[in-house]
Order: sequence, then C-alpha cells, then structure tokens
Amino acid sequence: DHFLLHAGGYAILRGIQKGLRLPAEKMLPSFASLRDFGNTSSSSTWYTWSYIESTMGVAKGETILQVGVGGGMKSGVAYWKALHAVKDIHPCWAHLNGIPLKEADLPRPISNEYKSIFDLPSTRAPEEQAKVIATTSAAPRLTYAAASKDDAAETIRLHAESARAEQQPQRCVTAR
Repeated sequence: DHFLLHAGGYAILRGIQKGLRLPAEKMLPSFASLRDFGNTSSSSTWYTWSYIESTMGVAKGETILQVGVGGGMKSGVAYWKALHAVKDIHPCWAHLNGIPLKEADLPRPISNEYKSIFDLPSTRAPEEQAKVIATTSAAPRLTYAAASKDDAAETIRLHAESARAEQQPQRCVTAR
C-alpha cells in the first residue's frame, strides 16, 4: 500500500522507481521528503512515513515497505502492517496542513514515460528465452536467515576473489 524509499537523491529514487516499476503516486511521498528535507541519510524513510501519516493517513491493515540503501551493497528492508489507523500531522509536515503534494509541486517530473531494462525486447529466440527464464526462476535463493556459515564463507571467498581479479592490471593491446 505504501513505500518508504531512501531519498538519497533524484537519481536514486528514479532508479528505485524504475527497478520496482512503481507509479508516480507511490513515489510521491519519498520525493516530497527529498524536496523538503534533502538527503537525510537513513532517517529519510522516517520523514517519508510521517509525510504519509500527515497527509494521507495509514488505515488499519495497510502494508508499508521501508527500503534504505547505502554505499556499496548496504541496504535494509522492513515490511510493516498497520495494527490501527493513523492520521497525525507531524511537526515536520505541519506546513502542508494535511494536504498532500502534487507532482507539479516537485522540482522535477516523476511520472514521465520511462523504460526499465525489463521492458526491453529480448534478442533471444523464444525457445531460448523461455529456457533462460525457467533456469533463472529455478535457481536457489539464499537469504541471510537460511544461509549456513559455510554458505556465508563461500560468498565472502567469491567476492574477495572477484575483487582481486578486478584489481589485476589490465593489458592494453593497441593496433599498429
């Protein structure tokens, strides 16, 4: 029902919007937080939550996905379900008097037509594409909770190996 996305900048929010294929109305609270408070680091999702509570309210039973991101591979996700309805005007959003912003209130557009990499047509033959999708879907998924110490150690080893390979000097061959 609601998305609290790290307002680290316009490009970050647009990237998340494209990746998750979210419509502008689901993104507006995060862009409102960016507009009024800028990149407040990890607290940006809490500003976004207070915007939703102050302007739209959260009804009992609605769900909220809170996503924070950081440099490198750092991220955090929380999934919430409202146990009761909330409609409070928080002090940081009192200047809106409970009225939600519109896209026109933002400094840059967020609903123009955009394409995700997932929307691009495949260059593979239909049979090959079906095989790729089936193989990808069948791949095992590891989560932190399910991963064993051996799995974690193997993941760390593979990342270290990859990093070492990237640090190796690349040989440049020029044509004469």
